[in-house]
Amino acid sequence: SVQSDSPADEAGIVTGDVVLSVNEEPIDGQIGLVAAIRDAAPGQVVEIVILREGERITVTATLVAREPG
Repeated sequence: SVQSDSPADEAGIVTGDVVLSVNEEPIDGQIGLVAAIRDAAPGQVVEIVILREGERITVTATLVAREPG
């Protein structure tokens, strides 16, 4: 799922998209996605390749600090 007003939402990622890579690093599932962005700094722009309905799409997202909890 994609949270409203999140960096993913603002980048145009929608529920059902499959993340293939972040900054050219292949992603293997949700754990791989978390690992790919966990060490990035808030404000960093990342390039994300997604698969949507059989089409590869590249978007960019600006990371933000995660709220505790």
